[in-house]
Amino acid sequence: MNSRHPGRRKLEQLLQDFEDSNISSADHRQLMDLLRGEPELRLAYLKHMAVATGLHEVAESWAATHGPPAPETHEARERRILKRSFLAAAAVLFLLLAIGSVIAIRERLQPPVRIVEGQGSLWMFESGGVGEDGEFVPGTMLLVDNGSLEITTRTKSRIVLEGPAKLELRGEKLARLHEGKAWFDISERDTGFTVTTARVRVVDLGTRFGVVSSDGSDLVQVDSGRVRIESLSEGPAPLELHGGQAARANVVGRSAPEAYDPDLFLSTPAPAEDPAVWAYYPFDHDCSDQSGSGRDGALVDNKPHGSSKISRTGNDFRFGGGALDLGSDRDFVSVPSKTFSSGSPYAVSFWARKAPGDQGQASWWDMVIGVRGSKDFFIALGDANGDDGRTGLRWRGNTEAPGARQADFDAPDDSSWHHHVIIADGAGSLSYYLDGIQRETAENVETGFGFDSIGDAYGTGLDVDFHGQIDEVWIFEDSIGPGVVRSLFRGSHRPGDH
Repeated sequence: MNSRHPGRRKLEQLLQDFEDSNISSADHRQLMDLLRGEPELRLAYLKHMAVATGLHEVAESWAATHGPPAPETHEARERRILKRSFLAAAAVLFLLLAIGSVIAIRERLQPPVRIVEGQGSLWMFESGGVGEDGEFVPGTMLLVDNGSLEITTRTKSRIVLEGPAKLELRGEKLARLHEGKAWFDISERDTGFTVTTARVRVVDLGTRFGVVSSDGSDLVQVDSGRVRIESLSEGPAPLELHGGQAARANVVGRSAPEAYDPDLFLSTPAPAEDPAVWAYYPFDHDCSDQSGSGRDGALVDNKPHGSSKISRTGNDFRFGGGALDLGSDRDFVSVPSKTFSSGSPYAVSFWARKAPGDQGQASWWDMVIGVRGSKDFFIALGDANGDDGRTGLRWRGNTEAPGARQADFDAPDDSSWHHHVIIADGAGSLSYYLDGIQRETAENVETGFGFDSIGDAYGTGLDVDFHGQIDEVWIFEDSIGPGVVRSLFRGSHRPGDH
């Protein structure tokens, strides 16, 4: 069965020819295939047939009531033919409107584009991105420094980039490969998809193919189907390639056959990390856990009430629609208690922005997460004007544990948003990432850790609670790698969740 959608104009022509009994056998087969394969179109057609049948029954009823028609004059016959043509046209119009509505609804319900990065990949939007409609903004530039990136369009075409590579998405069926290696698996709906380089234009004719663009030449290889290679310079003749064939275009775009290499292109990226999430607190609307684990938090608003809240205004949040905005009066979010042993991997990721002007004890530490009422277990941001070396970011584990149970890392002391990640590998290493980049690693650490609160920790009699905003808190039951950290930094999502 041919499942490719012919487009609204072609569909209208098929229906009109069918109504006029002037449809070819090939077009009739195509229309029947569409009706069999598209439940929405079939429903619209059945509604149309009900209208047509109703018109026929009205005519028969009129004849039964009024008897055989009297001989009609030429004028009456012309009026009757005109009326029948009008009714037929109205029925066809009804069908076209119904099918047009189905097509429009289907367009709106298409899934958004999907981006999946391979393990250890590093990439970015150099320009553009994904718009509110779930489609790439025209002119979007994707830059892959290393690793691989898989793109699935709304029309089910797939593109796999291998770094280093640079691809510009110029339109629905037009891309420019500036450099690097790209694999294209084009859906039937996107037949005619065109990839340009500095030298050639590669036109898809229903296929899977790859392109490698370098300084001196371009290589095109077809896995199945066929493509047409056209030079962007005058003179060289086009070359058509079929499955199992390859060609290389020189600096002026003249293509010559080359040996086919079945292992040249990566058609599926290496699986990305998918670490287990213990809890995720985006603080967009409340303190609920959005990981699906049901570990919801609750805001504890001490007197004076109202100084802490979920803020949704201005620069008070980093991602989503809000952030936890904590005042200076010992407010915090209570969460279910959790303890990680020193042999267990875990990671804690959060965005934070400290409020300026803290004095006294409040200038010592801003506690981000930890256990209240204990000198053990906390992650805190220090202030430069604090005493006793209380600067940067401090992680503390169990003071009763043997060996190192505390690690201090350099972190900025300002009132700007920063992304912080602490990662324990379960083997004595504790790594710190700041704004997406690994800064330091502490070795031979007893990495056991626990928490029951966000925004406060340590002794309840000390004024060292967090004063400012905390956003996008992720707690993983696994160690995470640079790819996950970069995804959390770029948009607070794990790889594969784009």
